[in-house]
Amino acid sequence: MHADSQHRLITTEQMYEADRLTIKSGISEPELIAKAAARVCAAVVARYEKCPVLVLAGPGNNGADGRGAAELLAGLGWKVRVGSYGESKPALDLGGFGLIIDALFGAGLSRPLGKDLQALVKRINQSETPVISVDIPTGIDGDTGSACTRGRLGTPIAITADLTVTFFRKKPSHVLYPGRAHCGEIICRDIGIKAGVLGQMDGPEYFENAPDLWRDDFPKRQTTGHKYTNGHVLCVSGLMGSTGAIRLAAMGALRIGAGLVTVAAPGAVMMTHAAHLTEIMLIKADNGAMLGEIAEDKRKNVILIGPGLGLDGNARGKVLAALASNGMLVLDADALTIFADDPQELFAKIKARTAPVILTPHGGEFARLFAVGLGSKLEAAAVAAEQSGAFVVYKGADTVIAAPNGPAFVNTNGSVHLASAGSGDVLAGIIAGLMAQNMPPLAAACAAVWYHGAAGTNLGPGLIASDIPVALPNLLKQIFYSD
Repeated sequence: MHADSQHRLITTEQMYEADRLTIKSGISEPELIAKAAARVCAAVVARYEKCPVLVLAGPGNNGADGRGAAELLAGLGWKVRVGSYGESKPALDLGGFGLIIDALFGAGLSRPLGKDLQALVKRINQSETPVISVDIPTGIDGDTGSACTRGRLGTPIAITADLTVTFFRKKPSHVLYPGRAHCGEIICRDIGIKAGVLGQMDGPEYFENAPDLWRDDFPKRQTTGHKYTNGHVLCVSGLMGSTGAIRLAAMGALRIGAGLVTVAAPGAVMMTHAAHLTEIMLIKADNGAMLGEIAEDKRKNVILIGPGLGLDGNARGKVLAALASNGMLVLDADALTIFADDPQELFAKIKARTAPVILTPHGGEFARLFAVGLGSKLEAAAVAAEQSGAFVVYKGADTVIAAPNGPAFVNTNGSVHLASAGSGDVLAGIIAGLMAQNMPPLAAACAAVWYHGAAGTNLGPGLIASDIPVALPNLLKQIFYSD
């Protein structure tokens, strides 16, 4: 994958380091502030007609950016008032303004807002006045995206902006919820910091998921290829009452380009599957021993197990057989929950394997498997990948994909319409289908999550999970075959 610097996310500390390195190179802090102020001013002028503007300026560089923007707007004939938040903490009248610029606190805020600021934020949010936030909306933690609270049981509160203007690179809070929801439209502007400073930074490597990062790794059909060169996914079925989940996964794998897909099912549900499947093959697997024998066929290079599998001893035996195989694995749903009482057993078996494993937990499954402290979802997924030795797809509105001891990616093209039964099963299938075509696991996970999100947006309201595989061919054509 390309570690494209344009998609890099930087933490608060890394932004401080970028500033420090830039100043060391000869660009002064006042120059950086002046350029930031100019970018904020340009955003205002581009989007709004002249109106009275209230600039709320804090005590640090964020406030300096706001005051600089105020001076520039005034010079262009805008009526501007600056409300400085300092020692006096004045009460501010919000009436009569057509726009508020929030330059109170930037990405560095990690402490609770005082009562006076909480009251001001509430008044701003209750007003109908548009808000532009500088860097990060006040009240949002720049690294975690969480809204600041006062007291252990305090209600989270932060400004909800219509537009956020940030600089150099986005921060984690721009892409992680709830911060993302408070930012409104986000624009990231250059202020003279060179991309080369990214290579001089310590700390984690985080990215916003985008096709540019994995386009070159995406599988492309060869004129001399055939179905066997495009991989074979083995999907493991549970018993009656939950067989639809694995069929959805199987269709996801097939539609994303796997050459062959087989469902390994107990004999009791073979006819149920046969009544629904056409292009997908069937093979009998009543228990772990039978599944292990099937998995010995090296042409079946990816095993997907978990959707609708069940949580009994027989299901556990199948998961253990999959883990003992030589193929690549995608473990989802029940295949994760089965190890809730002893996650270390799962992690040990993953680390003992040569072939890669991808885990796809939603929030509940993640909490059952991983002992992760406080921090951002990015940090949690990265720790989970390190603990387990697997690639982790931590699902949600802000799905995070993390590699063991490697980078982590936040997906931002998800759709509310994907909150539908079976949607996650299809995602697991798409991941498996890309891996079967020898796409590297991290790239496969990132691409699958992105395509899953794109399908949700493309299909819109009324989406059901079985629509997602059907939407993939047109999406593939638009992204990769538009020429």
